[in-house]
Amino acid sequence: MNRPLVVAVIILIVPGLLAGTAPVAAQNPSQGTGEPAGTSTVKRVVRVGARLTTGAKEARGVTVSIPVPVDWPEQHVAMFEENLPGEVRRSDYQESETVRIFMATIPRIPARTTLDLEILFDVTVEPVPFPDRTDHLIKPERPPREIRLYLGPSEKIESRKPHIRKQAEQIVEGHEAAWDQVQAIFDWVTANIEIDKSLREEAGAAEAIENLRGTVEDRSYAFIALCRSQQVPARVVWADNGEYAEFYLQDDTGNGRWYPAVLDGKPEFGKMSNPRVIFQKGDNVKVPGRSQRMLFVTSKVDFSGNDTLKRPLWFNDVLPARDSR
Repeated sequence: MNRPLVVAVIILIVPGLLAGTAPVAAQNPSQGTGEPAGTSTVKRVVRVGARLTTGAKEARGVTVSIPVPVDWPEQHVAMFEENLPGEVRRSDYQESETVRIFMATIPRIPARTTLDLEILFDVTVEPVPFPDRTDHLIKPERPPREIRLYLGPSEKIESRKPHIRKQAEQIVEGHEAAWDQVQAIFDWVTANIEIDKSLREEAGAAEAIENLRGTVEDRSYAFIALCRSQQVPARVVWADNGEYAEFYLQDDTGNGRWYPAVLDGKPEFGKMSNPRVIFQKGDNVKVPGRSQRMLFVTSKVDFSGNDTLKRPLWFNDVLPARDSR
């Protein structure tokens, strides 16, 4: 799924609403930060925001919502600068499951006016080490709701399709331990589903498993769908320089943890040697004001009237850390 380098490249336009697609750059927002890849801590500045421009008429009742990075066990986020124009009447942050959303209300934007909203964060991401042992890890028997959410199907992750269940059963046959079953799924996906760079859009897990080809994202979707069909919670992680997957297992005392699975050109299972800035986690997110759960939470702007706002320019940049400039 393509996500923003600097902007959401494709914009869905309907009267009174302008929304970014799942940004082509959550996949690849930035390149060339000057730091070599490795097993060290990654520090970056993340800049999110929007440029709003009116046409020949003023815009009224403008509401902007922008997802922002949040803390995870391997990631620490601290906002250090918020640049908002005087026209913003009210702003705050809303929590929605695994996503945090910046909300701004602008009562009126005059005709032929451009406004920039910009928020900057210091982000530090640590490598995820391979676990000391895996033989004690099991599938969760009574997972809480926030984990159960990643056992069922979601957009492009059709885990209940009969051919997906059948394929998963064949893959895990002969593997008793939960970790070994998940690794068998990972090995099968990376060995059998070819990354086809000529494809412009993801087809989803069902088609990728059936045709044994797909985008890099389809590989992640396939892995996640196969895991879910075997009662292993799994989800998408939307990150800088490529999305990846996570799966969830518990130890023999009932404590659970998410483990990474990178299925791109440099596969990595159970660890994350090269940390990436995380934009969002999850692929089945409920957001207030939107009727359906979302694979990826996009930025959007609502306003009164038609043709009063031009297509927004969404900012989603990953920049060098402040102490490295």
